[in-house]
Amino acid sequence: MGKKRIIMLATAIAVVLLYVIPFVFAEDKEITRLTLRGIKEVNVVIESIEPEIQSLGLTQAQVKADVEAKLREANIAIAPDIERGRPAVYLYVQVIRPEKINRLFYSISLSLLQNVVLERDPNVKTNTDTWLVRVLGMSSGTEAIRADIRSLLDQFIDDFRKANVKKAVEE
Repeated sequence: MGKKRIIMLATAIAVVLLYVIPFVFAEDKEITRLTLRGIKEVNVVIESIEPEIQSLGLTQAQVKADVEAKLREANIAIAPDIERGRPAVYLYVQVIRPEKINRLFYSISLSLLQNVVLERDPNVKTNTDTWLVRVLGMSSGTEAIRADIRSLLDQFIDDFRKANVKKAVEE
């Protein structure tokens, strides 16, 4: 089988899989949920979106406004200014638009970045994902991407609420 046929076959399989099943990946919920406990406010960081995709209607400013509105609606405080060391809700959207296919293939990662200290060496401090979900998908426009972003935010909000449930005072 020629190289061109293999590429066409692989592309066809990817298209079918992405069209039929949006893939969602998540970390172990119980452990990662615990890392959300006690957070008072977050930064919101949206990674740059390619100009070609922004021209289709998915802008960084629009996505940031959507994310912040959803977090505020859930009573999750958003810090007015970015501050180093504060937990950050981090969103990365990557979109590929092949020339001959009238579809957008995308990957979305939503995570919470926090400072951590290595147990074996407390002098080593770094910033890493402590909570993470991802989705892969395909669509003909940007609305499906925005819907998947909202869905990932729903997962974050649900885990945040579960981690920060106030226990009733025993009488």
